[in-house]
Amino acid sequence: AAPYAAPGDDLSFYAKIGVLGNVSAGTTVEELVDQVAFLNGEISIVCCDGETPCSADYVVGGSVLRIGEGDTLEEYVIAVNSDVDSDGEITASDARVALRGSIDLEELEPWQVVSVMRDPEGEVTAGEARAILRENLFWLALSSPMKTPAGNISPSGTKTRRYIISFTTASGIWLRSLSPR
Repeated sequence: AAPYAAPGDDLSFYAKIGVLGNVSAGTTVEELVDQVAFLNGEISIVCCDGETPCSADYVVGGSVLRIGEGDTLEEYVIAVNSDVDSDGEITASDARVALRGSIDLEELEPWQVVSVMRDPEGEVTAGEARAILRENLFWLALSSPMKTPAGNISPSGTKTRRYIISFTTASGIWLRSLSPR
């Protein structure tokens, strides 16, 4: 199921399974519509239920991209990278769903496999679940005030912390804290 790559971006259309993959977390509805504007027909995005027009600021995994109308209607379930549980955020819950899928406790939908693996032919493993958890930790580290032995970093920035970030898999980010300077 080789994807059709949209010109000028990294989106992948998997027509056989009806999935639009490689949508970055944090992509707005307007940005996604702009990215697929080269397609012919009316373009709309509906919520995970497949009916309600998407009114969220950001596209969530499991939403549906509709192109055209009537007899020419095409639908693609949107796979937002690492948003496996359709809540619009990359959290430990996404890692949990991926882990349960990797050990066959939960059957993952094709869009969820693409969300985790970026490939519909891939097999979800515990390593991908761990990568999602690491990605979650990375975003938490960037969005939370840092704690130091002396308390929070002061607004004047008198204490700082450096991070080394390296990418271990397509979806995983490894974060290591260095001592405060």
